[in-house]
Amino acid sequence: MKSKRQQFHQRIAEVLEARFPQTVQTQPELLAHHFTEAGMPAKAIGYWLTAGLRSRQRSAEIEAIGHLTKGRALLETLDPSPERDGRELELLGPLGVAYVAVRGYAAPEVEPVFRRARELCEGVGQPLQLFAVMLGIWEWHTVRGDLRLCGELAVEGIDFARSQNDPGITMEALFMRGETMLHRGDFAGARESFADAVEHYDDRERTKFWAVHTSHDAGITHRSNLAVALWHLGYPDQAIAANRQMCQLAREIGHPYSLAYAMHHTAWLYQLCRVGSEVRAAAKEGTAIAAAQGFALWRATGAFFEGGGLLLEGKVADAIPRLLGGVEAFVAGGAELTLSFQFATLGEAYLQAGSYADAHQALDKGLAIAQKNDECCHEAELLRLKGELLLVESPEPGSSPAAEEHFQRAIEKARSQQSKAWQLRATMSLARLWQRQGRSDEARRALSAVFGTYQEGFATPDLLEAAALLKALTP
Repeated sequence: MKSKRQQFHQRIAEVLEARFPQTVQTQPELLAHHFTEAGMPAKAIGYWLTAGLRSRQRSAEIEAIGHLTKGRALLETLDPSPERDGRELELLGPLGVAYVAVRGYAAPEVEPVFRRARELCEGVGQPLQLFAVMLGIWEWHTVRGDLRLCGELAVEGIDFARSQNDPGITMEALFMRGETMLHRGDFAGARESFADAVEHYDDRERTKFWAVHTSHDAGITHRSNLAVALWHLGYPDQAIAANRQMCQLAREIGHPYSLAYAMHHTAWLYQLCRVGSEVRAAAKEGTAIAAAQGFALWRATGAFFEGGGLLLEGKVADAIPRLLGGVEAFVAGGAELTLSFQFATLGEAYLQAGSYADAHQALDKGLAIAQKNDECCHEAELLRLKGELLLVESPEPGSSPAAEEHFQRAIEKARSQQSKAWQLRATMSLARLWQRQGRSDEARRALSAVFGTYQEGFATPDLLEAAALLKALTP
Protein backbone atom coordinates (compact mmCIF):
# COMPACT_ATOMS: atom_id res chain seq x y z
CA MET A 1 0.00 0.00 0.00
CA LYS A 2 1.45 3.33 -1.07
CA SER A 3 1.70 6.18 1.40
CA LYS A 4 -0.22 9.38 0.80
CA ARG A 5 3.05 11.08 -0.07
CA GLN A 6 3.81 8.47 -2.76
CA GLN A 7 0.26 8.76 -4.11
CA PHE A 8 0.69 12.54 -4.28
CA HIS A 9 3.94 12.21 -6.31
CA GLN A 10 2.34 9.61 -8.58
CA ARG A 11 -0.59 11.88 -9.29
CA ILE A 12 1.67 14.82 -10.13
CA ALA A 13 3.79 12.68 -12.45
CA GLU A 14 0.79 11.23 -14.27
CA VAL A 15 -0.82 14.64 -14.73
CA LEU A 16 2.43 16.08 -16.11
CA GLU A 17 2.81 13.09 -18.42
CA ALA A 18 -0.78 13.32 -19.71
CA ARG A 19 -1.40 17.04 -19.93
CA PHE A 20 1.94 18.81 -20.24
CA PRO A 21 3.93 17.34 -23.16
CA GLN A 22 6.18 20.39 -23.27
CA THR A 23 7.28 19.75 -19.68
CA VAL A 24 7.87 16.09 -20.49
CA GLN A 25 10.13 17.14 -23.34
CA THR A 26 12.03 19.95 -21.64
CA GLN A 27 12.12 18.76 -18.01
CA PRO A 28 12.18 14.94 -17.98
CA GLU A 29 14.12 15.07 -14.71
CA LEU A 30 11.01 16.54 -13.07
CA LEU A 31 8.94 13.49 -14.00
CA ALA A 32 11.86 11.24 -13.06
CA HIS A 33 11.88 12.76 -9.59
CA HIS A 34 8.15 12.38 -9.03
CA PHE A 35 8.06 8.78 -10.32
CA THR A 36 11.05 7.99 -8.09
CA GLU A 37 9.29 9.41 -5.04
CA ALA A 38 6.11 7.58 -6.05
CA GLY A 39 7.95 4.24 -5.82
CA MET A 40 7.65 3.56 -9.55
CA PRO A 41 11.27 2.79 -10.49
CA ALA A 42 10.67 1.43 -13.98
CA LYS A 43 8.98 4.66 -15.08
CA ALA A 44 11.51 6.79 -13.20
CA ILE A 45 14.53 5.07 -14.80
CA GLY A 46 13.21 5.82 -18.27
CA TYR A 47 12.90 9.50 -17.46
CA TRP A 48 16.30 9.65 -15.74
CA LEU A 49 17.77 8.20 -18.93
CA THR A 50 15.93 10.75 -21.07
CA ALA A 51 17.11 13.54 -18.78
CA GLY A 52 20.70 12.32 -18.93
CA LEU A 53 20.67 12.13 -22.71
CA ARG A 54 19.14 15.58 -22.96
CA SER A 55 21.85 16.99 -20.69
CA ARG A 56 24.52 15.34 -22.82
CA GLN A 57 23.06 16.93 -25.95
CA ARG A 58 23.58 20.30 -24.27
CA SER A 59 27.11 19.28 -23.18
CA ALA A 60 25.97 19.55 -19.56
CA GLU A 61 28.05 16.52 -18.66
CA ILE A 62 28.10 16.94 -14.86
CA GLU A 63 24.33 17.25 -14.86
CA ALA A 64 24.09 14.17 -17.10
CA ILE A 65 26.17 12.13 -14.66
CA GLY A 66 23.77 13.06 -11.86
CA HIS A 67 20.68 11.99 -13.82
CA LEU A 68 22.17 8.77 -15.17
CA THR A 69 23.58 7.77 -11.80
CA LYS A 70 20.17 8.17 -10.19
CA GLY A 71 18.65 5.99 -12.86
CA ARG A 72 21.33 3.36 -12.38
CA ALA A 73 20.79 3.33 -8.60
CA LEU A 74 17.08 2.59 -9.12
CA LEU A 75 17.97 -0.48 -11.17
CA GLU A 76 19.00 -2.16 -7.92
CA THR A 77 15.33 -2.25 -6.94
CA LEU A 78 14.31 -4.25 -10.04
CA ASP A 79 14.35 -8.02 -10.37
CA PRO A 80 16.95 -9.49 -12.76
CA SER A 81 15.67 -9.79 -16.32
CA PRO A 82 16.81 -9.17 -19.89
CA GLU A 83 14.74 -5.98 -19.89
CA ARG A 84 16.54 -4.73 -16.77
CA ASP A 85 19.94 -5.53 -18.36
CA GLY A 86 18.94 -3.70 -21.52
CA ARG A 87 17.94 -0.61 -19.54
CA GLU A 88 21.22 -0.71 -17.59
CA LEU A 89 23.15 -0.87 -20.84
CA GLU A 90 21.24 2.16 -22.12
CA LEU A 91 22.32 4.07 -19.01
CA LEU A 92 25.94 2.90 -18.96
CA GLY A 93 26.88 4.05 -22.47
CA PRO A 94 26.14 7.77 -21.97
CA LEU A 95 27.33 7.59 -18.35
CA GLY A 96 30.75 6.32 -19.43
CA VAL A 97 31.07 9.03 -22.07
CA ALA A 98 30.01 11.74 -19.60
CA TYR A 99 32.64 10.51 -17.13
CA VAL A 100 35.23 10.72 -19.93
CA ALA A 101 34.30 14.33 -20.61
CA VAL A 102 34.29 15.44 -16.97
CA ARG A 103 36.94 13.28 -15.32
CA GLY A 104 39.13 12.46 -18.31
CA TYR A 105 39.57 9.37 -20.48
CA ALA A 106 41.78 7.59 -17.93
CA ALA A 107 39.82 8.39 -14.77
CA PRO A 108 39.16 5.43 -12.45
CA GLU A 109 35.38 5.88 -12.75
CA VAL A 110 35.46 5.19 -16.49
CA GLU A 111 36.76 1.64 -16.78
CA PRO A 112 34.23 -0.11 -14.46
CA VAL A 113 31.35 1.46 -16.38
CA PHE A 114 32.61 0.29 -19.76
CA ARG A 115 33.62 -3.13 -18.39
CA ARG A 116 30.09 -3.69 -17.05
CA ALA A 117 28.63 -2.46 -20.33
CA ARG A 118 30.79 -4.93 -22.25
CA GLU A 119 29.48 -7.77 -20.05
CA LEU A 120 25.90 -6.72 -20.74
CA CYS A 121 26.57 -6.40 -24.48
CA GLU A 122 27.32 -10.09 -24.65
CA GLY A 123 23.70 -10.79 -23.75
CA VAL A 124 21.52 -7.89 -24.81
CA GLY A 125 23.70 -5.47 -26.77
CA GLN A 126 23.21 -4.25 -30.31
CA PRO A 127 26.18 -3.74 -32.70
CA LEU A 128 26.20 0.03 -32.19
CA GLN A 129 26.20 -0.34 -28.41
CA LEU A 130 28.89 -3.01 -28.50
CA PHE A 131 31.22 -0.94 -30.66
CA ALA A 132 30.68 2.19 -28.55
CA VAL A 133 31.74 0.16 -25.52
CA MET A 134 34.74 -1.28 -27.39
CA LEU A 135 35.77 2.27 -28.27
CA GLY A 136 35.34 3.43 -24.67
CA ILE A 137 37.51 0.60 -23.36
CA TRP A 138 40.17 1.39 -25.98
CA GLU A 139 40.11 5.09 -25.03
CA TRP A 140 40.53 4.28 -21.34
CA HIS A 141 43.54 2.07 -21.99
CA THR A 142 45.01 4.51 -24.54
CA VAL A 143 45.08 7.51 -22.26
CA ARG A 144 46.43 5.35 -19.44
CA GLY A 145 49.31 4.51 -21.78
CA ASP A 146 48.58 0.82 -22.41
CA LEU A 147 49.57 1.16 -26.06
CA ARG A 148 50.63 -2.44 -26.69
CA LEU A 149 47.18 -3.62 -25.60
CA CYS A 150 45.60 -0.78 -27.59
CA GLY A 151 47.25 -2.09 -30.73
CA GLU A 152 45.30 -5.32 -30.24
CA LEU A 153 42.09 -3.47 -29.37
CA ALA A 154 42.43 -1.32 -32.50
CA VAL A 155 42.73 -4.44 -34.68
CA GLU A 156 39.60 -5.79 -32.96
CA GLY A 157 37.83 -2.52 -33.75
CA ILE A 158 38.82 -2.59 -37.43
CA ASP A 159 37.69 -6.22 -37.74
CA PHE A 160 34.35 -5.38 -36.12
CA ALA A 161 33.85 -2.42 -38.46
CA ARG A 162 34.49 -4.63 -41.48
CA SER A 163 31.97 -7.18 -40.24
CA GLN A 164 29.30 -4.49 -39.87
CA ASN A 165 30.05 -2.51 -43.05
CA ASP A 166 28.90 0.64 -41.23
CA PRO A 167 30.60 3.92 -42.30
CA GLY A 168 30.23 5.51 -38.87
CA ILE A 169 31.75 2.52 -37.08
CA THR A 170 34.49 2.38 -39.71
CA MET A 171 35.44 6.01 -39.15
CA GLU A 172 35.69 5.50 -35.39
CA ALA A 173 37.67 2.28 -35.86
CA LEU A 174 40.12 4.09 -38.13
CA PHE A 175 40.59 6.60 -35.34
CA MET A 176 41.42 3.76 -32.94
CA ARG A 177 44.05 2.47 -35.35
CA GLY A 178 45.46 5.85 -36.37
CA GLU A 179 45.73 7.21 -32.84
CA THR A 180 47.48 4.07 -31.61
CA MET A 181 49.93 4.20 -34.52
CA LEU A 182 50.64 7.89 -33.96
CA HIS A 183 51.66 7.46 -30.33
CA ARG A 184 53.68 4.34 -31.08
CA GLY A 185 55.69 6.28 -33.65
CA ASP A 186 54.21 4.89 -36.87
CA PHE A 187 53.57 8.30 -38.39
CA ALA A 188 53.06 7.12 -41.97
CA GLY A 189 50.53 4.51 -40.87
CA ALA A 190 48.75 7.09 -38.73
CA ARG A 191 48.51 9.54 -41.60
CA GLU A 192 47.07 6.82 -43.83
CA SER A 193 44.33 5.96 -41.32
CA PHE A 194 43.39 9.56 -40.58
CA ALA A 195 43.41 10.60 -44.24
CA ASP A 196 41.34 7.55 -45.21
CA ALA A 197 38.72 8.44 -42.62
CA VAL A 198 38.51 12.10 -43.64
CA GLU A 199 38.37 11.34 -47.35
CA HIS A 200 35.90 8.46 -47.37
CA TYR A 201 33.83 8.44 -44.20
CA ASP A 202 33.53 12.02 -42.93
CA ASP A 203 29.88 13.02 -42.95
CA ARG A 204 28.59 15.81 -40.69
CA GLU A 205 25.37 14.10 -39.66
CA ARG A 206 27.16 10.81 -39.06
CA THR A 207 29.88 12.32 -36.89
CA LYS A 208 27.26 14.30 -34.95
CA PHE A 209 25.36 11.09 -34.29
CA TRP A 210 28.46 9.27 -33.08
CA ALA A 211 29.55 12.17 -30.88
CA VAL A 212 26.65 11.28 -28.60
CA HIS A 213 28.25 7.86 -28.07
CA THR A 214 31.92 8.89 -27.95
CA SER A 215 32.11 12.43 -26.47
CA HIS A 216 34.10 13.63 -29.51
CA ASP A 217 33.33 14.54 -33.11
CA ALA A 218 35.41 12.23 -35.30
CA GLY A 219 35.85 14.92 -37.94
CA ILE A 220 37.81 16.88 -35.33
CA THR A 221 39.79 14.01 -33.84
CA HIS A 222 40.98 12.69 -37.19
CA ARG A 223 42.02 16.08 -38.55
CA SER A 224 43.77 17.21 -35.36
CA ASN A 225 45.92 14.09 -35.21
CA LEU A 226 46.47 14.08 -38.96
CA ALA A 227 48.12 17.49 -38.57
CA VAL A 228 50.59 16.10 -36.02
CA ALA A 229 51.42 13.14 -38.28
CA LEU A 230 52.02 15.50 -41.22
CA TRP A 231 54.42 17.58 -39.13
CA HIS A 232 56.46 14.52 -38.29
CA LEU A 233 56.57 13.37 -41.89
CA GLY A 234 58.07 16.66 -43.06
CA TYR A 235 55.02 18.65 -44.12
CA PRO A 236 54.76 21.51 -41.60
CA ASP A 237 52.80 23.84 -43.90
CA GLN A 238 50.26 21.12 -44.64
CA ALA A 239 50.08 20.33 -40.93
CA ILE A 240 49.27 23.93 -40.04
CA ALA A 241 46.72 24.17 -42.87
CA ALA A 242 45.01 20.96 -41.72
CA ASN A 243 44.94 22.26 -38.16
CA ARG A 244 43.36 25.56 -39.21
CA GLN A 245 40.67 23.75 -41.18
CA MET A 246 40.04 21.55 -38.15
CA CYS A 247 39.72 24.54 -35.82
CA GLN A 248 37.26 26.22 -38.16
CA LEU A 249 35.17 23.05 -38.26
CA ALA A 250 35.33 22.71 -34.46
CA ARG A 251 33.91 26.21 -34.07
CA GLU A 252 31.17 25.60 -36.64
CA ILE A 253 29.77 22.41 -35.14
CA GLY A 254 29.27 23.93 -31.67
CA HIS A 255 30.37 20.89 -29.64
CA PRO A 256 32.31 22.13 -26.57
CA TYR A 257 34.23 18.93 -25.86
CA SER A 258 35.41 18.66 -29.46
CA LEU A 259 36.46 22.32 -29.42
CA ALA A 260 38.47 21.76 -26.23
CA TYR A 261 40.01 18.71 -27.90
CA ALA A 262 40.84 20.87 -30.92
CA MET A 263 42.56 23.50 -28.76
CA HIS A 264 44.64 20.83 -27.00
CA HIS A 265 45.89 19.46 -30.31
CA THR A 266 46.46 22.94 -31.70
CA ALA A 267 48.66 23.76 -28.72
CA TRP A 268 50.48 20.45 -29.17
CA LEU A 269 51.13 21.08 -32.87
CA TYR A 270 52.45 24.59 -32.30
CA GLN A 271 54.59 23.38 -29.41
CA LEU A 272 56.17 20.98 -31.90
CA CYS A 273 56.50 23.82 -34.41
CA ARG A 274 58.00 26.08 -31.69
CA VAL A 275 55.56 28.97 -32.08
CA GLY A 276 54.99 30.12 -28.51
CA SER A 277 52.31 32.73 -29.15
CA GLU A 278 50.08 30.20 -30.92
CA VAL A 279 50.63 27.66 -28.14
CA ARG A 280 49.56 30.13 -25.48
CA ALA A 281 46.52 31.32 -27.47
CA ALA A 282 45.23 27.77 -27.94
CA ALA A 283 45.98 26.91 -24.31
CA LYS A 284 44.08 29.97 -23.08
CA GLU A 285 41.00 29.17 -25.15
CA GLY A 286 41.09 25.48 -24.27
CA THR A 287 41.45 26.21 -20.56
CA ALA A 288 38.48 28.61 -20.65
CA ILE A 289 36.27 25.98 -22.30
CA ALA A 290 37.47 23.30 -19.89
CA ALA A 291 36.83 25.49 -16.86
CA ALA A 292 33.33 26.43 -18.03
CA GLN A 293 32.34 22.86 -18.91
CA GLY A 294 34.21 20.98 -16.17
CA PHE A 295 36.61 19.11 -18.49
CA ALA A 296 39.36 18.13 -16.05
CA LEU A 297 41.76 16.60 -18.59
CA TRP A 298 41.77 19.60 -20.93
CA ARG A 299 42.12 21.96 -17.98
CA ALA A 300 45.31 20.11 -17.00
CA THR A 301 46.77 20.12 -20.50
CA GLY A 302 45.81 23.76 -20.96
CA ALA A 303 47.86 24.67 -17.90
CA PHE A 304 50.77 22.62 -19.23
CA PHE A 305 50.71 24.27 -22.65
CA GLU A 306 50.51 27.71 -21.10
CA GLY A 307 53.90 26.84 -19.60
CA GLY A 308 55.07 25.39 -22.89
CA GLY A 309 54.27 28.63 -24.70
CA LEU A 310 56.13 30.66 -22.08
CA LEU A 311 59.15 28.38 -22.51
CA LEU A 312 59.20 28.99 -26.25
CA GLU A 313 59.04 32.73 -25.57
CA GLY A 314 62.12 32.49 -23.35
CA LYS A 315 60.26 33.04 -20.06
CA VAL A 316 61.74 29.97 -18.42
CA ALA A 317 61.21 30.96 -14.77
CA ASP A 318 57.50 31.56 -15.41
CA ALA A 319 57.18 28.42 -17.52
CA ILE A 320 58.44 25.82 -15.04
CA PRO A 321 55.76 26.14 -12.32
CA ARG A 322 53.01 26.03 -14.94
CA LEU A 323 54.53 22.98 -16.60
CA LEU A 324 54.80 21.25 -13.23
CA GLY A 325 51.22 22.14 -12.30
CA GLY A 326 49.94 20.83 -15.61
CA VAL A 327 51.82 17.54 -15.25
CA GLU A 328 50.59 17.09 -11.69
CA ALA A 329 46.95 17.65 -12.66
CA PHE A 330 47.33 15.41 -15.71
CA VAL A 331 48.71 12.50 -13.68
CA ALA A 332 46.06 13.00 -10.98
CA GLY A 333 43.43 12.00 -13.53
CA GLY A 334 45.17 8.68 -14.21
CA ALA A 335 46.56 9.75 -17.59
CA GLU A 336 49.95 8.78 -19.01
CA LEU A 337 49.52 9.26 -22.76
CA THR A 338 51.82 12.12 -23.95
CA LEU A 339 53.48 12.14 -20.52
CA SER A 340 56.80 11.36 -22.20
CA PHE A 341 56.34 14.54 -24.26
CA GLN A 342 55.49 16.52 -21.15
CA PHE A 343 58.64 15.34 -19.38
CA ALA A 344 60.66 16.17 -22.52
CA THR A 345 59.31 19.73 -22.41
CA LEU A 346 59.93 19.97 -18.68
CA GLY A 347 63.46 18.60 -19.14
CA GLU A 348 64.14 21.23 -21.80
CA ALA A 349 62.91 23.94 -19.41
CA TYR A 350 65.21 22.73 -16.64
CA LEU A 351 68.09 22.54 -19.11
CA GLN A 352 67.55 26.15 -20.11
CA ALA A 353 67.28 27.15 -16.45
CA GLY A 354 70.59 25.45 -15.64
CA SER A 355 68.90 22.97 -13.28
CA TYR A 356 70.75 19.99 -14.67
CA ALA A 357 69.87 17.43 -11.97
CA ASP A 358 66.18 18.20 -12.44
CA ALA A 359 66.63 18.02 -16.20
CA HIS A 360 68.17 14.54 -15.94
CA GLN A 361 65.32 13.38 -13.73
CA ALA A 362 62.64 14.69 -16.09
CA LEU A 363 64.24 13.26 -19.24
CA ASP A 364 64.91 9.90 -17.60
CA LYS A 365 61.26 9.73 -16.52
CA GLY A 366 60.18 10.51 -20.07
CA LEU A 367 62.41 7.79 -21.53
CA ALA A 368 61.24 5.26 -18.93
CA ILE A 369 57.57 5.99 -19.72
CA ALA A 370 58.26 5.72 -23.45
CA GLN A 371 59.78 2.27 -22.94
CA LYS A 372 57.12 1.06 -20.49
CA ASN A 373 54.15 2.15 -22.59
CA ASP A 374 55.68 1.77 -26.06
CA GLU A 375 54.95 5.48 -26.55
CA CYS A 376 57.75 5.95 -29.06
CA CYS A 377 56.57 9.14 -30.75
CA HIS A 378 58.71 11.43 -28.53
CA GLU A 379 61.63 9.10 -27.91
CA ALA A 380 63.92 10.71 -30.48
CA GLU A 381 63.45 14.15 -28.95
CA LEU A 382 64.07 12.81 -25.45
CA LEU A 383 67.33 11.27 -26.64
CA ARG A 384 68.36 14.52 -28.35
CA LEU A 385 67.66 16.58 -25.24
CA LYS A 386 69.56 14.08 -23.13
CA GLY A 387 72.48 14.58 -25.50
CA GLU A 388 72.25 18.35 -25.16
CA LEU A 389 72.25 17.97 -21.39
CA LEU A 390 75.29 15.69 -21.42
CA LEU A 391 77.03 18.12 -23.75
CA VAL A 392 76.53 21.14 -21.52
CA GLU A 393 77.74 19.14 -18.52
CA SER A 394 80.84 17.85 -20.27
CA PRO A 395 84.16 19.33 -19.13
CA GLU A 396 85.08 19.48 -22.82
CA PRO A 397 81.83 20.32 -24.63
CA GLY A 398 83.52 20.03 -28.00
CA SER A 399 84.31 16.37 -27.44
CA SER A 400 81.52 14.58 -25.61
CA PRO A 401 81.23 10.97 -26.85
CA ALA A 402 78.13 10.39 -24.71
CA ALA A 403 76.35 13.40 -26.19
CA GLU A 404 77.29 12.37 -29.72
CA GLU A 405 76.01 8.85 -29.07
CA HIS A 406 72.65 10.23 -27.93
CA PHE A 407 72.37 12.45 -31.01
CA GLN A 408 73.12 9.48 -33.26
CA ARG A 409 70.57 7.34 -31.44
CA ALA A 410 67.98 10.11 -31.81
CA ILE A 411 68.67 10.32 -35.54
CA GLU A 412 68.35 6.56 -35.98
CA LYS A 413 65.12 6.44 -33.99
CA ALA A 414 63.63 9.31 -36.01
CA ARG A 415 64.74 7.75 -39.29
CA SER A 416 63.17 4.40 -38.37
CA GLN A 417 59.88 6.22 -37.68
CA GLN A 418 60.10 8.39 -40.82
CA SER A 419 59.96 11.47 -38.60
CA LYS A 420 61.82 14.04 -40.66
CA ALA A 421 61.02 16.63 -38.01
CA TRP A 422 62.83 14.82 -35.18
CA GLN A 423 65.59 13.77 -37.57
CA LEU A 424 66.20 17.37 -38.61
CA ARG A 425 66.30 18.59 -35.03
CA ALA A 426 68.67 15.83 -33.88
CA THR A 427 70.89 16.31 -36.92
CA MET A 428 71.18 20.02 -36.09
CA SER A 429 72.37 19.10 -32.60
CA LEU A 430 74.94 16.71 -34.05
CA ALA A 431 76.03 19.23 -36.69
CA ARG A 432 76.68 21.90 -34.08
CA LEU A 433 78.80 19.45 -32.10
CA TRP A 434 80.79 18.46 -35.18
CA GLN A 435 81.25 22.13 -36.05
CA ARG A 436 82.98 22.63 -32.69
CA GLN A 437 85.18 19.67 -33.43
CA GLY A 438 86.29 21.11 -36.76
CA ARG A 439 84.23 18.62 -38.75
CA SER A 440 82.18 21.20 -40.61
CA ASP A 441 82.20 19.31 -43.91
CA GLU A 442 80.66 16.22 -42.29
CA ALA A 443 78.18 18.40 -40.45
CA ARG A 444 77.14 20.20 -43.63
CA ARG A 445 76.67 16.93 -45.55
CA ALA A 446 74.59 15.37 -42.81
CA LEU A 447 72.37 18.40 -42.34
CA SER A 448 72.02 19.02 -46.09
CA ALA A 449 70.81 15.46 -46.59
CA VAL A 450 67.91 15.94 -44.18
CA PHE A 451 67.16 19.55 -45.06
CA GLY A 452 67.06 18.62 -48.74
CA THR A 453 64.14 16.27 -48.19
CA TYR A 454 61.88 19.20 -47.28
CA GLN A 455 59.78 20.86 -49.94
CA GLU A 456 57.83 23.22 -47.68
CA GLY A 457 57.83 24.87 -44.28
CA PHE A 458 60.90 27.03 -44.86
CA ALA A 459 59.46 29.85 -42.75
CA THR A 460 59.00 27.62 -39.68
CA PRO A 461 61.49 27.97 -36.79
CA ASP A 462 63.26 24.63 -37.19
CA LEU A 463 63.84 25.08 -40.92
CA LEU A 464 64.94 28.69 -40.49
CA GLU A 465 67.43 27.51 -37.86
CA ALA A 466 68.64 24.69 -40.11
CA ALA A 467 69.12 27.06 -43.04
CA ALA A 468 71.13 29.45 -40.85
CA LEU A 469 73.29 26.60 -39.57
CA LEU A 470 73.94 25.34 -43.10
CA LYS A 471 75.05 28.81 -44.10
CA ALA A 472 77.42 28.94 -41.13
CA LEU A 473 78.84 25.55 -42.10
CA THR A 474 79.46 26.57 -45.71
CA PRO A 475 83.00 27.83 -46.36
